[in-house]
Formats: sequence, structure tokens, C-alpha cells
Amino acid sequence: MIKTKSELLDEIYNTVHEEIIRMEIAMATLADVPDDKVIETVVKKSPLGAREENLTKKDILARYSEDIKKREKVLKIIKSMLNKEL
Repeated sequence: MIKTKSELLDEIYNTVHEEIIRMEIAMATLADVPDDKVIETVVKKSPLGAREENLTKKDILARYSEDIKKREKVLKIIKSMLNKEL
């Protein structure tokens, strides 16, 4: 069965909203961790070789906050598209 545009937009909206909630949960789990503690080590690859970058709690919270803002913008766009459909 082929889904309508509204049904697809609803599904995308729910998925993006779920991603936001997951990031908020991840941020909340870091509440009792010191700001300067290394949480994750990421390997960055470039033509000059690979290097490791340590991400602290502060770095991760900043990245998640930025990602949440981007996703909230997407939710607004989807809402406006859904309103045009009605």
C-alpha cells in the first residue's frame, strides 16, 4: 500500500521527535559526570592520517544541544508542511 504524503510526514515527525527525546535522555544521564571527564574518543581521518580526539562531557552536551536545535527546526518545517496538506 502506498502511503500518503501526510502519513509519511507524520512518520518522519515521530522519528525526529524520538531522536530528540533520546538525546535529552543521554544528556540527563551525564548530569552527575564532571564537565572535563572524557566520555568518548573519536578517530578523525584525513589525508594526512588519523588522529584521536577526546570528547568531554562539555563537548558532547554542546553537540547534542546543537543537534536538538537542528531537529526542532525540522519539526517546525514538517508541521508547516502538514498544515498546508490540511
